[in-house]
Amino acid sequence: MKNIEKEINTISVIIDSLGLNPHNEKVIIPHSNFIQKGVPVIEAIAIIKRIENEKEGIIKTIEHGRPLLPNKNLVPHSFIGGYEEDMDNYQRDLEKYERIHKDSIEVVVADVKNLKKLLDNLIERQNYLVCKDIKFNIKTGYTVYGKTKVIFKPCDIHYKLFKALLEKPNEIINYDEINKLLDRKNKSSKNDREYISTIIKNIKTKLNIIGKNENKNKDIFKAANGYMIKCG
Repeated sequence: MKNIEKEINTISVIIDSLGLNPHNEKVIIPHSNFIQKGVPVIEAIAIIKRIENEKEGIIKTIEHGRPLLPNKNLVPHSFIGGYEEDMDNYQRDLEKYERIHKDSIEVVVADVKNLKKLLDNLIERQNYLVCKDIKFNIKTGYTVYGKTKVIFKPCDIHYKLFKALLEKPNEIINYDEINKLLDRKNKSSKNDREYISTIIKNIKTKLNIIGKNENKNKDIFKAANGYMIKCG
């Protein structure tokens, strides 16, 4: 998923620049404010729609004289899907949408205080990879699995492999890919497979999947010419 921190921060900056305070009941922001901050209107609509889905009644978009999104495929692929292999057409449609809808959209903020709390929460959630009961902070390596709390040091080999597996849940990452990830030279050799197996074992130990401790967590790792994490 695309990192939405820029769009969220833009909304926060615009709110702050208007001199709003938590007691404001409502404020209307022209979409041109987003353009001035370098965020296309369609991107602003997408993030606002995401906020609306999180909690109703805080923020909404109003488009004067036109349906809000005449083609749902125009919503950025990172939010709904589509355009993954057709970014030229995405950019073309985005520019066309911007021209047609210039100065026609307003953003209505009905609850400034709770909006800013929600924006902070959305940014924070961008820092995590989640798989069932596992919550992994990609910036710090702080991980929670059930009642187990542990830190994987960023740039450490255990962090790199664990993060890569969480980024592709339910998908085997084969030994060649893992060797490239860990910058191993003797690709797919027996020794490399044993080395990777040892790394996985260490990760399982840190997550209390194996070891002497009681109340162990469920083993969510699967080996099959590589490794994957089962999520679901």
